Amino acid sequence: MVKTVLKILNPNLFFAVVCLFYATRCLGSPFVPDTNYIDSNNLKQGFWRICREKLCYDAYYVNDTLNGVFKTYYQNKMISSFGLYNKGKMIGVWYYFDETGRLLMEVSQIESKGYVLKKDIDSTAYTTKSFIKIFYLNGVCKEEGFAIYDDVEIDFERIGKWEYYDEKGRTQKIEKEN
Repeated sequence: MVKTVLKILNPNLFFAVVCLFYATRCLGSPFVPDTNYIDSNNLKQGFWRICREKLCYDAYYVNDTLNGVFKTYYQNKMISSFGLYNKGKMIGVWYYFDETGRLLMEVSQIESKGYVLKKDIDSTAYTTKSFIKIFYLNGVCKEEGFAIYDDVEIDFERIGKWEYYDEKGRTQKIEKEN
């Protein structure tokens, strides 16, 4: 049964759905592990849950450094983002969802270094380079390619080859950025 499902679904999407199901079931659970612990050296340790305005986040810390599962979720308890940290660095594939639970974007091949994009006289510094996939509401990939961005990930600059698709997944164009 699982092999059949994996053949039909993208394995990354299948993993995201399983994690989303688990996370949403646990968010509604009355059991919450010890939260927001600061040790005698004033360092964050273990599970932390913090809510601000419209988003909450769950994270695990080791000696004040993010390490393990990290997720943000909306006030309606739907997952906003989900991924893993290893020693303070984002690793693996990160998933981003809208308030109804639809997959908006996947971010992978994350490299946190210093990048500078030069445009004419001005130059802009970014901290991270990743492979990004953006999806239509029907779940089909809309566009994909590498981008650089700051730690906040609100805006990004496309770099290298970007491929654009129609809503049925057919390639519409390929562009070389910057």
